[in-house]
This record gives sequence, C-alpha cells and structure tokens, in this order.
Amino acid sequence: MIGVLSFVSVHFVRHKIGVEHFVQSNREDRGGTAEVNRKTPVNHGMLVNAQALINMARKRLCYKAHKESRETMLAIKDEIAKVDPDLATFLVPECEYRKGCHEPRTCGWWKNRDVAE
Repeated sequence: MIGVLSFVSVHFVRHKIGVEHFVQSNREDRGGTAEVNRKTPVNHGMLVNAQALINMARKRLCYKAHKESRETMLAIKDEIAKVDPDLATFLVPECEYRKGCHEPRTCGWWKNRDVAE
C-alpha cells in the first residue's frame, strides 16, 4: 500500500498471525519530520497468507470499521480479485461469514441486507 494514512496502517498492523508487516517509519531519526500526525501517508507492505487475508477482511470490511480502513480493504480485495478471483470471494465482512452480526451495537447491514440488495 503506497501512501496509506498512518492510522489506517496502524489498523492493519494489528493483524499478527500469518502476516508480516513492513511499515515506513515516521521517526525523525529515520527520515520523518516533526509535522507527522495520524493522517500522514506511509508505505505499508504485507507478506500475508490466504487465511490471514480472510481473517483481516472479516474485521476490516465490517461497516463498523473506520471508513478509510474499509475502503483500503476493499482496494486490497479488488487487487486480489485480479490475480485470484476465487480467494477474493472469501474476503467478506464477519456478519456475512457468520450469517449474522455479533457486535454489541450493530450497523444494521446484515439485518437490512435484503432491502439493500
């Protein structure tokens, strides 16, 4: 991911199993500046296996996830679809995978999916 917002990168870096992250540093002694904030763009590479990608999608495609994180995961899914369309079909939000939402405060998408489709 090139130029992803720093806070979005942090959301993805929380996924630990089956993935190795390579994130550009914003530290001043490593080329960063004093003006960095959570919206500073960074480059973020991932070496990820299929199951880790599926697990990541289940959290980051949720409608309760941050908008920019969800958009980034959708972009990843689109890129995966170009090289492995079968894998891309498994990159779905948790509610679709579990056939229902288990969040304490649901977004309502699963309940209203028939209306939206």
